[in-house]
Amino acid sequence: MDVKAAKRAILEEFTLINLDLLLSYTGFQRTDESLLKESTIGNWQDGATAVCAWVLEQTVLVANIGDAKAVLARATSDGTHDTGLKAIVLTREHKAIYPQERARIQKA
Repeated sequence: MDVKAAKRAILEEFTLINLDLLLSYTGFQRTDESLLKESTIGNWQDGATAVCAWVLEQTVLVANIGDAKAVLARATSDGTHDTGLKAIVLTREHKAIYPQERARIQKA
């Protein structure tokens, strides 16, 4: 796998997405402002989270936002028999219980 080519492809795609978002920013801004107003009036406690993963041969690229967690299940073996699955946590949720995340939230 060509990691540099994969990274370049990801960056190019995000650049295109960012350009599209910039061109339609006014629409997003109006929607965001409207939702913020409605959520304040209605005292909404809702939120949104996301996890995405991209598997490239033996490499897994993972990103998360909000209170979402990605966990990989890996088969385990004693050398001759499968012994089950092992959970491997790939991300850390963005929660205020973590000092670094609390500081980021307070700064915003």
